[in-house]
Amino acid sequence: MMIANKMMRILGVVLVVCMLSGTAVCSGSASQHAYISMDFKKVEIHVLIKFISELTGKNFIVDNRVGGRVTIYSPSKVSVEEAYRVFESVLQVNNFTIVPSGKVYKIMPLAVGRSEGVPTLTSDSSLRQHKPTGDELVTLLISLKHSSASELGKVIPKLIGKNGLVTVYPPTNSLIITAPFARIQEAQKVINEIDKSQYAPQFRQFPLKFGDSKSVAANLSKILTTQVKEQEKFGKKAMALVQADERTNVVLVLADPETMMTIKTMIKTLDIPTPAGKGDIHFISLENAKAEDVAKVINTLVERQGNTKEEKVLSREVKIVADKATNSLVITARPDDFMILKSTIEKLDVERKQVFIEALLMEASSDSNFSFGVNWAGGQKAGKVFLFGSSNQGGGTVSLPSSSGTGFPAFPAGGSIGAIIENAFSIGGTEYSIQSILSAVKGDNDYTILATPQLLTLDNEEARVDVVDNIPFVKETVVTTATAINTQSVDYKDVGVKLKITPRIGQNQTLQLDVLQEVSRVLNSLVAVGDGQSLVAPTTRKRVVETTIRMKDGQTVVIAGLLSEDGTKNNSSTPGLGDIPLFGWLFKQRKKTNAKSNLYIFITPHIINSFDEAEKLAENKRLSVHTTRVGKDGLGLPMMSDPSLLPPIILQ
Repeated sequence: MMIANKMMRILGVVLVVCMLSGTAVCSGSASQHAYISMDFKKVEIHVLIKFISELTGKNFIVDNRVGGRVTIYSPSKVSVEEAYRVFESVLQVNNFTIVPSGKVYKIMPLAVGRSEGVPTLTSDSSLRQHKPTGDELVTLLISLKHSSASELGKVIPKLIGKNGLVTVYPPTNSLIITAPFARIQEAQKVINEIDKSQYAPQFRQFPLKFGDSKSVAANLSKILTTQVKEQEKFGKKAMALVQADERTNVVLVLADPETMMTIKTMIKTLDIPTPAGKGDIHFISLENAKAEDVAKVINTLVERQGNTKEEKVLSREVKIVADKATNSLVITARPDDFMILKSTIEKLDVERKQVFIEALLMEASSDSNFSFGVNWAGGQKAGKVFLFGSSNQGGGTVSLPSSSGTGFPAFPAGGSIGAIIENAFSIGGTEYSIQSILSAVKGDNDYTILATPQLLTLDNEEARVDVVDNIPFVKETVVTTATAINTQSVDYKDVGVKLKITPRIGQNQTLQLDVLQEVSRVLNSLVAVGDGQSLVAPTTRKRVVETTIRMKDGQTVVIAGLLSEDGTKNNSSTPGLGDIPLFGWLFKQRKKTNAKSNLYIFITPHIINSFDEAEKLAENKRLSVHTTRVGKDGLGLPMMSDPSLLPPIILQ
């Protein structure tokens, strides 16, 4: 009776629909085995929902946003189940979906239905066991084993259509897909094909006969990292882990079978005997640099590398020992590390240029007519002379040539001076070099030659000359009252001339000179020691110049103005008459003399670029001993035969 009533209600609805559409024809029973004809034209979707509800007995809750008209053409009869599938498809085409909720079904927009009441499946088995109701929405959670979820997440949306939703979860390499059940099934087939199961990873040990496990493992890791990145571009997740056991010299590998075969081949290629002369101990003989200095530099670099967290240039510990006897380096390092060190050492072991330095240290008294450097013009440049400071100690003036041929005006006395000169000194119209000045003043009591050093040194190496006397100095005197014995302790000090010059060659044949000049002299003096007694204790007077000069090759620098003053008192009288009271002063003479002197330092450096230039310099020095030039005063003066090596200085 109930079935009959139900059929009557269904037929009533069908008749209403048929009258509304004019084209729907329904016949047969409403049971699951009955077949009906569906033919609707521009029918309100709510009418179709009512029709399916009466036909299937399902209760529907319709969202207010569901609306519109639909058209269905069904020339052949369909079963009740097939009619429901057609109904689901009509809803999906119109962007609506059915979401089961207990004993009722919700009809709502597709965008809302994705996140509400959608059944979630987590495996292939649950997907197969699920009994969908047509094109219902389903969420599938897939954990990928071998493929990249990020890469597949770009492909799957094309399989499930625009109404589907794909979410990638990188931490677990998973995909979350929401789509109609039929689309989910198709997407699952594609995913299973791409994410094929591979063999379980294998673990192997590779003992090495010749190679170093740490070095081999590092090389393998670099190669495999690149290979894995290339495979991931195609959605394939390769697996390889390489580690070195340095204690047993074994390479440990965990990888899939395909990658394991590749690693086995690479290890066989790398584990070969070291060629002759390519072992871990290496020997480098240095030609120019000092082995101790180079070893110190390289060891410092190696130590700093060990203390940093950045990527290391050298693969393992390196040891460098300097052999002073042979000026060589003994290096313990892997061949690849040695090649890096060798390149660095070759750059350090370069042939350095040499610098020939001529210097003249001379004292001139204040009453001398030879007072060059007395009237330099402060901070001016004329011709090829750069001058700084001013000084005038009397006894004559010096005028240097300018571009106009005129000299510089005189300055008041005082101050230290210096000059860099490219032209020659001249005396009475005759030009002389430093060698000539030296010879000219040797026989003059107004000038004292302290030192004339000529030094040849390497670039950036200190050259030193000491012309000193080791003088004893009383450090302490102890007087014993009981025995009246004086005990003295003595120290020895160097007194004389000390010169240190460190040249540094720059660009364009320029030089920087670090100059330290010290001139000391002993002065006798009396020191009171008690009981009205005095002790002769030598004291010293010291004059020091320390400066840095920048100049061109072949220029002469003059440093002056280091003044000293010695005072003397002399008393003389006529014997007998000088002792007469009052009138004795008529026969006495008291003379007080103050002697002033000025220290001059002349320095001329020459860059020696090759052995040929050094040989040429030696030849010129030899000729300078035999070649003389006679001035107007008839004095024979040795001259340089090649002015290019030692440009003369001009005195007027």
